[in-house]
Amino acid sequence: MKKSPEAVAGAQRLVPPALVVQVVTGLLALGIIWAGVRFTRQERQGRAAAAGAKLGALASVATDDIARALFGARDALRLLSRMPVLRESRCAGFLGERVDGARRQAAELTGAIEHVLGLMRERAEMFQLETVFWLDLSTALVRLWFHEQGTLDFADPWVSAGEGWIASFLGVRGSLYAPAVDPRVRTLRADANLARELGDLALAGATLLVGPAGLLDTAFSLGPVALADPLEAERLLAVSLNDRDLIRSVTVRDLSGRGLVSATEIGEEIDLFTGWLGRAARANRSFHVGPVTFDEGLGRPLWQMAVPLRDSGRLVFGLLTARIDLGFLRELAGKAGFSEGAHLLVVDEDGVVIGHPRPFMIVNQVNAGKANPAVKAALRGEEGVEELRVGGVPHVVAYRSLKNVDQASLPGWGVLVLAPVREALPSGFAVGFLAVAVAGGALFVLLYVSTMVLSWVEDETGG
Repeated sequence: MKKSPEAVAGAQRLVPPALVVQVVTGLLALGIIWAGVRFTRQERQGRAAAAGAKLGALASVATDDIARALFGARDALRLLSRMPVLRESRCAGFLGERVDGARRQAAELTGAIEHVLGLMRERAEMFQLETVFWLDLSTALVRLWFHEQGTLDFADPWVSAGEGWIASFLGVRGSLYAPAVDPRVRTLRADANLARELGDLALAGATLLVGPAGLLDTAFSLGPVALADPLEAERLLAVSLNDRDLIRSVTVRDLSGRGLVSATEIGEEIDLFTGWLGRAARANRSFHVGPVTFDEGLGRPLWQMAVPLRDSGRLVFGLLTARIDLGFLRELAGKAGFSEGAHLLVVDEDGVVIGHPRPFMIVNQVNAGKANPAVKAALRGEEGVEELRVGGVPHVVAYRSLKNVDQASLPGWGVLVLAPVREALPSGFAVGFLAVAVAGGALFVLLYVSTMVLSWVEDETGG
């Protein structure tokens, strides 16, 4: 059945041409807005990638600088360990060491006894002086009372006898005794002389045994291995220290970790922080990485390291340890150079800050791993660039692991460069304004063209 022209026109107007034009116009408008948003986002991602690349380059340069400084200290220590004085060894023996220890103990014991007896003598003399004072004062008051009563001539012999009896009972000389006959002082002096004579006798006996004990040790070659010339080794260690080097102290130790000779610019090392030496002595390695400790006197962290000492037969008989001044990390941390708020952060294997432009972060030994996830990633040996919130402030963080430079000779420290997002990614207002302006112009043109097309369609379809 053939439809009439009116029916066909009605069927065609079920979807008005104007609606089609409006839908197409709306879709094109959404596409323009999406393109503007996508352009703005891509532009920000590009700026973030560029900033991350710069921060990553700074972190890499800082890591290389730190590694180069530590390599210099390592090479200097290795060179020192190869000096002939530190390679000549001998058997220290058991007898000589023990006799020398007994001699030192005898000297210390004699001095301690003299000191104690001297203190006792001083206290006894003070007690006697105070007692004599009060005894004289009391008898003077008693004599004054009898004088006022007019019976002093009769009572004076009795008062003098009582004074002498009290003085004898208390063991003081009183006003009736001369200082030369003080029995307590004389006894203490005799005891001190006896202690001094006994100590001198023990010291002389131990000194006489040092020579024979050394001969027996040399003859039988028993006991631990030690340096052949400790005095010359100590002079060598002292000469090796200088202000231009990072090494602040060097120590020759036996395989048990006991110090033999040392030279230092910063004070003696505390043995509480030498437990790692036992593990180093048992490990067959050419270099040993130690922990980081904080020196309260210097106000700076120190890194410990060690190299083995080998005799002419290439057998290890000891360790040469050194403490490295890490004060240069603070100077390096203040030279990030990316922006005003950017800074370098260096942490040890435990996440404790050892390099930071703010000194209180180092002095207080702040653990940065608790507030900065990038620190934990760096300590795991990972490297990268991330946007993180550090202390509640968005930051761009580039992190590197020092261990990745050299697994055998460097510690597992983390090196991070942090920059606030507002500085690392400056505002893209100009780009955003340009994107909005282009999108607005495109929408205006689209609206103008769609209006013209819509008018033409209505004219063609008869309204």
